[in-house]
Amino acid sequence: MADHNAHTYFGLRVLEQLPADLRTHVSGDMPAFHLGLYGPDPLIFSLLTKHISDRLHKNWRTESLPGLSKALQKGSATARSFAGGYVLHQLLDDMKETLAAAEGAGLAAPQVGVLRRVFIM
Repeated sequence: MADHNAHTYFGLRVLEQLPADLRTHVSGDMPAFHLGLYGPDPLIFSLLTKHISDRLHKNWRTESLPGLSKALQKGSATARSFAGGYVLHQLLDDMKETLAAAEGAGLAAPQVGVLRRVFIM
């Protein structure tokens, strides 16, 4: 998993490159967007909740994505902003894990389902 600074930088860079209408759609509440960029990571810091963080990282597409998708489509500005940040958090984690599994071999964003240029090291 990447650290929060990496998630913040990545999230803000992606946000500024989105088409204006989509950028406005997910940035109506920037504090919520930043909170979403943490993903489930804050749960790691407690022995009582670490297992939840691990599960959410591993199963985010099945457990979290349906609710995030609904929030992005029909949610309030706060819900849309949080969901947008959370999805970007998970995307960066997926890319980092895919790169690690390939033992540093090249990785293309389409391998994790996204047609964007991203540099991971």
